[in-house]
Amino acid sequence: MSVYITGTSGADKWVYLSGTSGADKWVYVAGECSRRGDTWVYLSGTSGADEWWYVTNSPSSADLTICLSGDLQEWFEQSR
Repeated sequence: MSVYITGTSGADKWVYLSGTSGADKWVYVAGECSRRGDTWVYLSGTSGADEWWYVTNSPSSADLTICLSGDLQEWFEQSR
């Protein structure tokens, strides 16, 4: 799955980057996409999120593997 991170709330999916507790999906980030992602996500607070994602460093434990484009710095700051 290729994901483009957008700063606008008109995204396909609103995602909250959470801890392991309460996460809907464990997500492994495989790197940067070579083009804009097929799905646009907006990094949201807990109240507006469609899904809660936990970013894992283990592809074998992930429910979903994605590559990222867009504001990568914002993504990694929020995933810590």
